[in-house]
This record gives sequence, C-alpha cells and structure tokens, in this order.
Amino acid sequence: MTTAFDRTANIPSFTSPAGASALPPFPKRAMAFGVLLPIALLLMLGWSIVGAERGYQETLNRASQGARLLSTLAHLDEVLSMSAVVAAWTGDPIWEDRYRDNLVRYRTAVTESLALVPEPERGRVAPLGQEITRRPEDLEIKVFELARAGHVEEARQILDQGEYRHLKNASRWALQNFRTSLSVTLEREKDAAHDAMARWKMLAGVGLLAMMAAWAELARRMLRWRDRLLRGCDNRLAQAEEHFVHYISDFSRSMAAMTESLTFSARQLRANCQSILEHSAPDVGDTPPPVPSHRRGTPTLRVISNDGRPAPDSHDYRQ
Repeated sequence: MTTAFDRTANIPSFTSPAGASALPPFPKRAMAFGVLLPIALLLMLGWSIVGAERGYQETLNRASQGARLLSTLAHLDEVLSMSAVVAAWTGDPIWEDRYRDNLVRYRTAVTESLALVPEPERGRVAPLGQEITRRPEDLEIKVFELARAGHVEEARQILDQGEYRHLKNASRWALQNFRTSLSVTLEREKDAAHDAMARWKMLAGVGLLAMMAAWAELARRMLRWRDRLLRGCDNRLAQAEEHFVHYISDFSRSMAAMTESLTFSARQLRANCQSILEHSAPDVGDTPPPVPSHRRGTPTLRVISNDGRPAPDSHDYRQ
C-alpha cells in the first residue's frame, strides 16, 4: 500500500530549463584582429617612419658637410696657389710653411669628401677625387726651393710657363667637376630619403585609416554581440521565470496531494485503531466471579507444609 510518505517522492525539484537559449560567445577573434593587428601595424609603420626620418636627417647632415668640404677645397686650392705666387715674388720662407700646412688640410678634405659619397655612386665619383689631388705640387715645391735659395726670377718663370698653367687649369676643372658631382649625388640621396620618408608617412596615414575602419568594425561587432547577449539574457530570464511558475504550480499540486493523502491515512489509522479496540474489549458473559469479602482486605501469608496442608504454626500476617 502506498503511504503518504511514499508520495513525497513525487515532489518536483527545481532545475534550470533544459531548453534554455545559449548565450553568444565573446568575439575573441574579432577582438584580436581589431586591436592587436592594427597596433602591430602602427608599430611597424612608426618604426619605419622613424628610420626614414633618421636616414633623411643623416642625408641632410652629409649634404651640409659636403657643401662645407667643397667650399673648403675651393678655398684651400686658392690658398695653395697664392702661397706659391707670393713666395716666388717675396722669397719669404713662411709661405712655404703655410703651403705645406694647407696642403695637408686639402688632402684631408678630399678624403672626407669621398667618404660622404654613397657606396653605389662611389665608383663614379672616386676618379674625380683622384684627379683633384693631382695638383702641380712638384712645380710649386720647386718654386719654393728656388725662392728659398734666392732665385726668385727662376721661380717666377716656372709659374709663368704653360705647363704650370695647364696643370693648374686641369686641377681647377677636376675640382669643379668633383664639386658638381658630389653636390648632385648628395642632393639625389637627399631627395630619395625625402621620398622614402614621404612614402612611409603616406603608408602610415593609410594604416591609420585602416585602423580606424577596423576599430569601427570592431565597435559594430561588439555592439551587436552586446545586443545578442542582452536578448539571450532576457530570454533565459523569461524561460527561468516560466519554469519557476510551472515548478511552483507542480509543487503546490504535490503538496495538496500529499496533504490529502496524509488526511486519508490519518482517518484510516483512526478507523483501524477503533476497530482494534472494539475487537479486544471482553464480553458481558465472560465477567469473572466476585472476590469473597473475607479476601477483600490485606492479603494474608500462610505457611504450607510439604504435604500441602497448612502448618500448625501458620498465622495470618496482616499488612
């Protein structure tokens, strides 16, 4: 027989609804592509722009240094020639000392100028640098030796000869070509560096626009994901509320059934107890005989012998 306590197994348990709508996953891939990729692109472009800017600045420095060295070469070439001429007319040895000092400076300036030429252009400009070092040094040194010995007339004749003038003109022409070639080379390098920097800046602008577009797309997807998440949460709340209402209804029905069953069991138990009491009560004809009056007092104590008769010294002991 099913009892009321067996019916408690029918009480429903509250669990989440089985058909609850799943929440949308977080857009990790869109976040990675929308944040990390544009940042990496900007870092790469920024590093390239910094490198191009540094290269352009170095090119400007080389161009400025080249212009200074070319001006120094032209000045020293005139100083060397004038030192020989003044020494031939005056015979003063101080001009020879100045000549030798400026000749060292002249050669150093030529070497520094050749070092400024870019590697691809060095093969074209190097021969011009070698030509400008071929000044009429031998004739000029001979002029100083004659002037130091007091032969100024012979020294002036060497300077007036056609050979010295020819070598001097060739040296000036080579120096002019070297100055032009070096200036053009440095200017071309400067323009190339400027163009490279401008291209990198343009790419950076395009990258910035692409990054803004990527971030706009990321914002759109995040807003869409938020709307889907809110809708999913609302749906789950509605489903949970509906499930809870059904659960309360089932629980109320189960409690009502259990109460009814307990009431029925209590009535049945009372009826059973009453039936048992009715069946266990004695009948009227089976009433035991009354007790004699002399026995209704305090019970007596008798001593019985071994043969079943009272002992002669037995007495009643009233309590």
